Amino acid sequence: MIVILSKEPGQGGSYQIGTWEEPIFWVDMENRVKRTVDAYYSDKLITIKQCLAYTKDFKEDHIKTLENVEDALKNISGFATVGFDGIGDLRDIAHTKWCLKNKRKHAVNPGDWEEVNEVVRELLFPLINQCRVQGLHLVMTAQFKDDYTTNSKGESNKSGRIPSLKEWMSYNVDTLITLRYEKPKYKAIITKSLIGCHELDVTGKSLYDELLLLGV
Repeated sequence: MIVILSKEPGQGGSYQIGTWEEPIFWVDMENRVKRTVDAYYSDKLITIKQCLAYTKDFKEDHIKTLENVEDALKNISGFATVGFDGIGDLRDIAHTKWCLKNKRKHAVNPGDWEEVNEVVRELLFPLINQCRVQGLHLVMTAQFKDDYTTNSKGESNKSGRIPSLKEWMSYNVDTLITLRYEKPKYKAIITKSLIGCHELDVTGKSLYDELLLLGV
């Protein structure tokens, strides 16, 4: 099962990774997963790899973080599930690598961003393929981000919220799920799966178990 969970910050993505089959190898892009594991999953077989690195003056070190991710993904054999918490962050880091390589401050045009996206694909596509071959679950999270449209005057205007993965990742996975908290319920809205689109109430439930019952 290759899944992306899209959600707004704080809406249960990390928590739901922990409901998957153990042992779990958990790639943490924000160095925050340990709190979730300690609070909810202290009895489960979970190995956390904290990847976010900092410079000596405590700024985020994107290049070292990317190296940490690359090293972490060499060690997934023997696990039932790989959790990757924060693939949107990975794209931001890939942008930094692209800028250094091309001696630019920012990617600007669609061609630039396609090259940035390729940096991410070069890392994640082999991971996806390895999980498929070895029969592992892969659960990735992506936060929503602001989306913008350009009007006839060339002005950029906010038009809504979209998953940070956009189209650079979604087509290569089996299942896309949006998590939403609509008080008092948590909902999992399946927008892509082998059995079509569905909406699940996962309040107090394991998303993994609910997907198995549904036949996803």
